Amino acid sequence: MIAFGWRQFRVQFLSMAALLVALTAVLVPTGVHAINLYDENVLHCTSGLLCAQAQNRFGHRYVFLQDTLSLLTQLIPGAIGVFWGAPLVARELESGTYRLAWTQGVSRSRWLLAKLGMAGLGAAAVGGLSSWVISWWYSPFDRFGMDRFDAGNFGERGIVAIGYALFAVTLGVALGVVVRRVLPAMALTLVGFIGVRIVVTLWVRRYFLPPAHEQLPLRQAGGIGVDITPAGPQLVPGGADIRNGWVYSGHIEHLDGSPLTPHQVAAACPSLLNPPPVGMHGHVARALGDPMGQCIRSLGSSVVERVTFQPANRYWTFQWMELGLFVLLAAALSGFALWWVRRRLV
Repeated sequence: MIAFGWRQFRVQFLSMAALLVALTAVLVPTGVHAINLYDENVLHCTSGLLCAQAQNRFGHRYVFLQDTLSLLTQLIPGAIGVFWGAPLVARELESGTYRLAWTQGVSRSRWLLAKLGMAGLGAAAVGGLSSWVISWWYSPFDRFGMDRFDAGNFGERGIVAIGYALFAVTLGVALGVVVRRVLPAMALTLVGFIGVRIVVTLWVRRYFLPPAHEQLPLRQAGGIGVDITPAGPQLVPGGADIRNGWVYSGHIEHLDGSPLTPHQVAAACPSLLNPPPVGMHGHVARALGDPMGQCIRSLGSSVVERVTFQPANRYWTFQWMELGLFVLLAAALSGFALWWVRRRLV
């Protein structure tokens, strides 16, 4: 049964293996070059301004390849589900060849388990290897300013791609068992995979662990701006830098929790409300000082930003939890497909 299943599955597997080999052939030399450039131009810089400029120049290296890899990491698991999982069983059910296998002394469960096992192992291998190669290539770019909890970055690095690939292939098999038509099963697999990924990314992932809370003095909060509202000026947080963590929200208020009123902002920060005239030369404007810095110093230590966030050291915990979630979904879909084949398929 395994040898027969391999003969059916080898074209898809070898095609994906060839794609991985081609991808590796592109990424290895460019990745080595990127690492060398980082070591020469960014690693040992000392000045803040010069470092920022060097990082900016380096970050724009291989922009086209970076965008292509971001797209590939989103497409590969879905493609596995659409082109591996959906046709794997649906093609046999649609053509009726499954009846021949069942008359050769092969049970329904063994017939499906052999297919699921082969496709699942292949999907996990492709998902893991592609993610590992792409994560290695991105490593010099990720050494500075990487937002690892970003919705795109989180799914492009680490180990979660293994879970995505397993879920996609079992979703395709389960839908193929129910629908029994190849093209509808492929379309439903694509829609279902994208839908589940969106739900987990936007609404489920943030609840894996309760968030932490931290109180930051304004001078450490960073990114603060001013918003002129009908009620008066208000300070708005621009996203506190919590050591590469995942910031849920930030609120500027007094130490006792009372809000910072527009009247208090206007009294403490008049320089924010009276910017230099339009057309003033840059060196003259700079001579007037830093308006936001003056505002923060005027407010003093009684005003803070309270931040709700996931600390950076929980990154791998979140990776393992999301991997476990998609592996459980894959197991549930496999169980459903087995039940359907044994009890409902005639």
